[in-house]
Amino acid sequence: MPATAAHMELAFLTAEFAKAPRGTEADRQLLTAPDARDAGQNARRHELLYSAEFCGRYPLLDRIPPSTNWFEVRHLRPSHLNQLRVIAFRDWLCMACHSNELRGVARLCRRRGTFPDGRPLRLAQMPATWAPVILWGHATDAPLTIIEGNHRLVAYAATRWWRRPQLQIPAYVGLSAEPCVWHFPDGLF
Repeated sequence: MPATAAHMELAFLTAEFAKAPRGTEADRQLLTAPDARDAGQNARRHELLYSAEFCGRYPLLDRIPPSTNWFEVRHLRPSHLNQLRVIAFRDWLCMACHSNELRGVARLCRRRGTFPDGRPLRLAQMPATWAPVILWGHATDAPLTIIEGNHRLVAYAATRWWRRPQLQIPAYVGLSAEPCVWHFPDGLF
C-alpha cells in the first residue's frame, strides 16, 4: 500500500525514540498518538529524527535517493529473509558474507556471539513488539537493504529456527531506480 516519507520517518523515530537522550513527553505524544496527515506533527518528527541532539539520523537518511517511493508492507515474514541485505555501513559491512546477505551476517554473528559493533548478540524483544522496520531497494522482487532494524533482524535470523518466535511484522519499503550508498548490490560503499 502506498505510504509517504512521513510514515517512514514516524516508524524510524518510533524505533529510535528510546535511545534518544532528549525525548520529551510532548515528543513522545507525536509517536503514541500520531496523525500522519498533520503537517506540523510531520515537521516536528522530521526535525527530531534529523537533529544531532536527538537521533542524528541526517547522515543516514540524507543519502537515500529523493526519488524514493515509500510503501507499507503489512507482513514481513521469514520467507522474506533471503531477500534482505544488511546495510552497507562501517560495522555492518561484512565482506566475508556474500553481498551482505542477512542470513550470512547472522551466521557470522552467531559464531562470534556478538553483533559487528561488539554488543552481545541477543533477541532483545519479541517481533510482535517491534516498530516497523525500514527497507530500501530497486524493486520488490530484488534484494532489499535494511535501513532501520539491522540489530533486530540479525538477532532474529541468528536465532536457531526451532527457537524463533513468529515473524509477521509491518515494514516500510522504499523503492527507487537510483543507486543508494547503503545498498550493497549498488557497490557505492
